[in-house]
Amino acid sequence: DLECRYAKDYEILDVTADTIEGEPAWAVRARPLLRQTYHEAVFWLAQADPVILQVHFFKKDADEPFRTLVSPRDGVYEEQGHILPTRMVVENVSRGTTTEVIFERLAINPDIDDRIFSARSLEQKRDIPTRH
Repeated sequence: DLECRYAKDYEILDVTADTIEGEPAWAVRARPLLRQTYHEAVFWLAQADPVILQVHFFKKDADEPFRTLVSPRDGVYEEQGHILPTRMVVENVSRGTTTEVIFERLAINPDIDDRIFSARSLEQKRDIPTRH
């Protein structure tokens, strides 16, 4: 559920104007071009900016989603032209489970010490050294 999603990876089936939590959005019904655990998805994209507010995933011929992903507007972080969700709620409807993911520390273009990429560091799985 935390994978990157690109428009080029989907066949767009339908786009309609809608609202999510009172916010104008585009409802984009799409089918993945590569095999996935779902047959179709509906993405609700904010009309004001490129934020995915919700996604519903459907099995073939299903009327109800088996999984939903919600990124509440109040959990959106913006820095240096990047807009990122800091909170996502994933509900597996078929299993009756919910997972909430919260990102507490985000950094855009941080300085990364080159030592992190040494073979020794990668093999040891050490904590990442940072420059201050």
